[in-house]
Amino acid sequence: MAMSFPQNILDFLKEPNFMVLGTVRKDGTPQMTIVWFEHESGTFKISTTTQRVKYKNIAKNPNVTMLVYDRGNPYRYLQIQGKVSDIAKEGAHDFIDKLSGRYTGNAKYKNDPDRKEDRAIISIEPIRYSSIGFPTS
Repeated sequence: MAMSFPQNILDFLKEPNFMVLGTVRKDGTPQMTIVWFEHESGTFKISTTTQRVKYKNIAKNPNVTMLVYDRGNPYRYLQIQGKVSDIAKEGAHDFIDKLSGRYTGNAKYKNDPDRKEDRAIISIEPIRYSSIGFPTS
């Protein structure tokens, strides 16, 4: 069963805020990257190329940490522990275009106009979370 978030956090996740994705290197040390993301039906999705360090780290260890912070107030944030549940290549170029629209307003991802990058969609299931700056009812 997917973990559920309260409505105020679901609303926050619809905004184009950035995620800091933490993965684990093969030597056990953390690696962090700022990424675009989408949250839908309880799952977080990001896009990356297969040549990136985060992709290689996730292929070896699916445990991740995500920090989504408010662009206007970085002291309002959501910290999530999660586990990669799927790595898919099908539709990956369309997905990065969708994220580009969300974050930049450009319907096409400008850094790979010829769609030659070997790209993947990483799906992450949240396990637990904590938050700062969100009122509780």
